[in-house]
Amino acid sequence: MNGNWVLMFNNLKKIYKVLTRYYEEVLGFPAGFPSGALSVPNLNAIAKENDLNELARLFQLTVAMAVQCQRNQVYIEKIQSLSQESQHALMVTIEEVGDCFVSCQASGSSIFHCG
Repeated sequence: MNGNWVLMFNNLKKIYKVLTRYYEEVLGFPAGFPSGALSVPNLNAIAKENDLNELARLFQLTVAMAVQCQRNQVYIEKIQSLSQESQHALMVTIEEVGDCFVSCQASGSSIFHCG
C-alpha cells in the first residue's frame, strides 16, 4: 500500500468526515468534536506511516459511536462475546469518549474541550 497512501488518506478523510457528522447530527456532540484529549486522528500518519497510535484514535471514535447508535444492542452483544480482557479494553476506550462529552455538557461549553 506504500504507493497508494494518498488514496488511503483520501478514503480515511471520507470516513472521518462521516464519523464526525454522525457524532454531531445524530448523537448531539457539539461542533468541533473531537478536540483536546480526543484530538483529531492524524490521518496522514495512518495512511503514510501505518501509525498504530493514530489508528487507535480513529478506532476509539468508531467503537464509541457504535455503542451509542440506534442499533447499539447489536454491537454491545458482539462486545459481550469477547474475552473479559478485550471487553475491559473496549469499555475504557468507550468511556474516554463518553466522559469527555459529559464534562463538556456539564460545563456548558459549546466547543468540545477535553483534557
